[in-house]
Amino acid sequence: MQIKCDAIGGGGGAGASFIDSNKFKESDINYYIQVKVTNQQLIAPDLTDFCPIPGVNPVDFTRVYGDSFISGFIEGGEFNALVSIKLKDRSQAKDISGQLKVEMNFTAASVEGEAKAGIKKESKNIEGETTISVAWIGGGDIKDAKVTDWTLETLKAVALEFPEHVMACPMRTR
Repeated sequence: MQIKCDAIGGGGGAGASFIDSNKFKESDINYYIQVKVTNQQLIAPDLTDFCPIPGVNPVDFTRVYGDSFISGFIEGGEFNALVSIKLKDRSQAKDISGQLKVEMNFTAASVEGEAKAGIKKESKNIEGETTISVAWIGGGDIKDAKVTDWTLETLKAVALEFPEHVMACPMRTR
């Protein structure tokens, strides 16, 4: 939100707590990864009954009960990650961007097609500063205990496993 506000000349103090907007602006390459999971539950409409408070006058209805009704919540989870890379040599941005496109693509067919096109699949050779910012709701503890730092490999693994974690531990998202 901060990035969108700055892009249109705003600056009303909007922000997402997991993103360092200065890092984003200073980086040569930015990748945003988002996984949204919604657990669908069928709830019978007769489970929500209005229980009036005795003695409330009709003119006081909205003052006592409010002016809206929440019939339920959407449960699931949301995983957000921002990978920002500030390169030592900016001329390599296109090559490294293509290399990351191959590594971070979550469909096997596209990875094969792009990898055969001659793009080197070696993210360990990126010379520069890589910042990975991650935030999630739902899924419980999504990171394996042996993972101490976020890397591109662990980020992809966690993103792919996130729906299974959310199925076991959903949270209210909306």
